[in-house]
Amino acid sequence: MPVRQDYILRLIEEMVRVLAAVLGLRKQGRHDEAIAAIESASSSLAGIDLRLFEAIDPGVLAAQMGDAVRMRIVARLLLERAEVERDRGNGEASAAWRGRAVRLGLEAILAGGAVDKEVRAEALALAARDDLGARYRAALDQLATA
Repeated sequence: MPVRQDYILRLIEEMVRVLAAVLGLRKQGRHDEAIAAIESASSSLAGIDLRLFEAIDPGVLAAQMGDAVRMRIVARLLLERAEVERDRGNGEASAAWRGRAVRLGLEAILAGGAVDKEVRAEALALAARDDLGARYRAALDQLATA
């Protein structure tokens, strides 16, 4: 198996473990621990501090990340972060994290990658409510026809 495929498979396996652990923490109401696990996964799997997305546009961070696989991983983690905020009853924060996830997912598409079904669904739903701008129209068109 080529090295890149092996690397991607290991990332996927680790993401499955992280998402399962985070879901368990969320179900137990251990929100702070869930957030810590999400942030740790972002650092270890994608090499980026998830908290940067609170202050810096996802497009700027995507350009620094460069790799569509890493963008896809972080987009999924951002979406999970949104779910934790939803569980806490913080709709405004949840919507903000969800928007960041969508924008990074669209950046992954523009970089030649793909997004998982959860990010895809969120992108289409957000696009139906808000204008995400000209930059993302091509990526949204790809999602709508996929």
